[in-house]
Amino acid sequence: MGQQPSCCADEGPEVPKEVLEAVAYGESMDSSTTSVPKAEEDGDPCPDAAVTAATTAENGTRTPSKWSRMEKMSHLEVDTEILRGVSLRATLRNFGRLWRQSPIDLAEEDRASLWDRSEPVEAFDIFLSHTWRTAGRWKVLSLLFQSGLGFTLLCTVVCVATTVTLCLNQVIKMPFTFLASHPRFSEECPYSPWPSVAGLLGTLFGLFLSPYFLDGCDRTICFLDVVSIHQVDRELMERGIYGLGGFLRMSKELRVLWSEPYLSRLWCVFELAAYRHANPTGRIRLTPVFIEVGLLSLILGSYFAAFLFFAVFAARLALALRPVAFAIALVPVYVLMHVMRVNTRAKHRLISELKGFDLTQ
Repeated sequence: MGQQPSCCADEGPEVPKEVLEAVAYGESMDSSTTSVPKAEEDGDPCPDAAVTAATTAENGTRTPSKWSRMEKMSHLEVDTEILRGVSLRATLRNFGRLWRQSPIDLAEEDRASLWDRSEPVEAFDIFLSHTWRTAGRWKVLSLLFQSGLGFTLLCTVVCVATTVTLCLNQVIKMPFTFLASHPRFSEECPYSPWPSVAGLLGTLFGLFLSPYFLDGCDRTICFLDVVSIHQVDRELMERGIYGLGGFLRMSKELRVLWSEPYLSRLWCVFELAAYRHANPTGRIRLTPVFIEVGLLSLILGSYFAAFLFFAVFAARLALALRPVAFAIALVPVYVLMHVMRVNTRAKHRLISELKGFDLTQ
């Protein structure tokens, strides 16, 4: 049976060759098309027709799609029609609402409105690379310190200096006193917690208000996936995802908001490798989010200890009870030690992952 020719090989009437036509993606079948060359007369088979998957814009330019990128291996081609960015500080307003919830958890109407938060741009100052598996509040905290630390320090200094000046001029009363004992001096000295209160409020207000006050002075345009890629429209989403290489190419800096799950995510690894290939002279800035978490813990712990010391002096506790109060004041130190321990473990993991990560592979 295997030696008999197949019935499909029997000669029969010649079937006319079908002429394939390449139609641009998005055009109707009634529009003018280009025919694929027919087979030559010597009997050579007709070459396969390569269907061009690209959208033709009104001005005649061709918009790359995923098929054209895959065929031409042009993943770094820039799709200028959907090059959209957002101000870095604008993403941190409303306590970082854009970061605090993954787009997957939003209603379709809310996801569609995210596209309107961005605007057409020519290039990006920063490409924000992160993973949604990390809580958004830590990324917001990290970016707040990175973008508004100077403004925060200025607000703190101004608030403390103003409060001290008002207290010294008796505009604000100092309600407490403490006994200053010295071999040649002994006097009841007034004091108040208002400078410390002003310092804490100045730090918090400066940190969370910096996105509103500094945007006009230094407007940093960034790529943020949730607003720079359409989350509802299938065609725009596809063009955005397959155009990530072009977005990386148009970015001056790749800022990695590193957290423990980061290098386990395929998209994050792709962004790192693609950026170095697409933009060899670009800057890659690695910013672990645990640094700002430790910094905030240190600030809050210091203020807590200071307020507790003020309370001890204000209550005029007996000398026998003061060690108990001081021990309570050390509680933030224990919490801070735990935070630093967790951060150190994350740091060692980061170093270990970086040692085994090679962009050339």
